[in-house]
Amino acid sequence: MTSEGFTPNQIEEVAFKATTKSLELLSRSIGRWKHWNGTDDYLKPKMFDRWRRFVQFRKIVKHWLDFITNRQQHQKADMSYCFNKWKFFFNDKQNNLQKKTRTQLMNRGVLAAKRLDALADSTQQDEDMINHLSD
Repeated sequence: MTSEGFTPNQIEEVAFKATTKSLELLSRSIGRWKHWNGTDDYLKPKMFDRWRRFVQFRKIVKHWLDFITNRQQHQKADMSYCFNKWKFFFNDKQNNLQKKTRTQLMNRGVLAAKRLDALADSTQQDEDMINHLSD
């Protein structure tokens, strides 16, 4: 918001208003829940929706706080990086291949075939050398 021209005081004021509004709405839903006698079906969806949103938001915040905490510990950060690299390696590779044109893919196939031929030739030379030495 500072990049949009708001002062720090205005940002704090907006955050405070949003917090108080959220707490007010949450306290209303808890009050409805406590005073609900089972016959007022108008208030029931409102209170449960508000409560679900509160629990969902709390779970999201907890997830991201755990994520940040784990990223600050070197061993867990390294393990997390390696796991994500392993998990998303094939998807990233597939996305890179899908972005290439048909001619680029054909050239890549030709280069792979040339590398395989060179590898086969060197393997054959190695086998011939082993056979020559063992005779």
